[in-house]
Amino acid sequence: GKVLTDLWVKHLAGCAMGWTLTSVLVGLDGEVRYLPMDAHVAITHLNALLRLYQQALSAPLPIACETACAYWQEQQKEGVNKDPHHKAASVFNEGFNTSGERLQSAYLSLAFKDYAEIKAGVEDLSDALYGAMLKQVEII
Repeated sequence: GKVLTDLWVKHLAGCAMGWTLTSVLVGLDGEVRYLPMDAHVAITHLNALLRLYQQALSAPLPIACETACAYWQEQQKEGVNKDPHHKAASVFNEGFNTSGERLQSAYLSLAFKDYAEIKAGVEDLSDALYGAMLKQVEII
């Protein structure tokens, strides 16, 4: 999530300017890519992000990047008994081989005591903040 967001915003900005842009990020474990998109689509995505950023200036948005991405990905999986909040709470509170996302961030630690405080926000905002990005990314 965090690695993808910086590239996503830069990709949107370039596409919004009318550039035919393919953005690629190469890492030790693979490559991610965003393909070109229409300027109007990019502008729409940027405007949506800016509206949420404006909201966040008056009060912390009840969401965390890695947690929201985990929630969104779990929500996309097929299955009757899935609970995307279980996966998201695990990422927020526990993490993978480390402390959870909340304890890794001074901001999140100060703003929220536990996953229960952001549960509704994750449900409401994960698609708005990260859905378009996660739909567009190609993992190679």
